[in-house]
Amino acid sequence: MPRLHGSNARSPVWNHYEKLEEKKDGSWIVKCVQCGRVTSYHSHKNGTAYLRKHVKRCLENRNQNLVLSVKSLVLLACCCVAGLLLLLGLLLCCWLAVAAWRGFTGVGGLLLA
Repeated sequence: MPRLHGSNARSPVWNHYEKLEEKKDGSWIVKCVQCGRVTSYHSHKNGTAYLRKHVKRCLENRNQNLVLSVKSLVLLACCCVAGLLLLLGLLLCCWLAVAAWRGFTGVGGLLLA
């Protein structure tokens, strides 16, 4: 993208920031709309390079957190399935133990009544 100069120049980084307050020295207090971080910006001192770097890091962190969230959900689902299988196994063992006891004592046959 070519650099723009003059009063009409506008960086796409401003799609990720909200201008909160203009100070007397011409600087601005701005807030990142991705993470809510508040910082100051002065066009003649530091331009938008710092803001652009922050947005890049912020979006990378957000994407990484999203990947971790998906991995956590998959792990939770696996644990739920494993827990359910364990519970079914315990129920089967209990049923077999009761059936064996009833068969051993001659009470009620092999069926749970």
